[in-house]
Amino acid sequence: MNSSWVWAGARAIGTAHVRQGLPCQDRLACRVWHRAGHPPVLIAALADGAGSADKAEVGAALATSLFVDIATEAFDDGAGMDQCEQTLRHAVSEAKLALSLKAGHDGRTPNDYASTLLTAILSPTGGVIGQIGDGAAVIEDRENGWRPVHWPDHGEYANTTSFLSQPDALEQLRLATFATPVTRIAMFSDGLERLVLDFRNRTAHGPFFDSIFARMNSRIGIGHLADISEDLVTLLASDKVNTRTDDDKSLLCAALVEL
Repeated sequence: MNSSWVWAGARAIGTAHVRQGLPCQDRLACRVWHRAGHPPVLIAALADGAGSADKAEVGAALATSLFVDIATEAFDDGAGMDQCEQTLRHAVSEAKLALSLKAGHDGRTPNDYASTLLTAILSPTGGVIGQIGDGAAVIEDRENGWRPVHWPDHGEYANTTSFLSQPDALEQLRLATFATPVTRIAMFSDGLERLVLDFRNRTAHGPFFDSIFARMNSRIGIGHLADISEDLVTLLASDKVNTRTDDDKSLLCAALVEL
């Protein structure tokens, strides 16, 4: 049976950033790698630039785009899903190196480009999900419903977390590997945490994700579902969301569908 990935993503500036004259510092990137004779691979990344970093949005954009490009290149060069954890680590490491090189070129420090990083490499046979910092990735477990893969890292003190730019970032990278298919995944920045996660029980708010994924199927396209992405932009920028969070928000949703 043939299958492929569909995905939609969006980001919206927080009202606090509007008041402060700051740009939206969240970024995301996604690609479906597919070659004849190979199963389709979802390669996705989402980053939240640190509000205290001067070039946070640049760092988040570099981290996400480079992760997707480097992981894609690895599959183009013959890497298989049996190497997905190695591929993810390599792509994260190369993105971190690029931030350091960018900082040196611009006469800045890597901390000026600080961002969190959520990453995923998934196929119909399983895969790996990685995380540095806060925000979260949630997946649909057929037995238990929606659940977070890793709980957001809020650090030892309030309003702190881990960033790709810090020296020990690779030690802070948390990985979860899967030997069975992950058919639905949603990745989001910390601006949505309090809306879609139950912090008391450490669970995900299933109805929110069910409502989004109900429309994601092969009947409306393969790959990027632009119409749903536009709807997500409207949702994230709505008063309903902005009255509950003043932070930047980003959301990337992907589903493995039968063709």
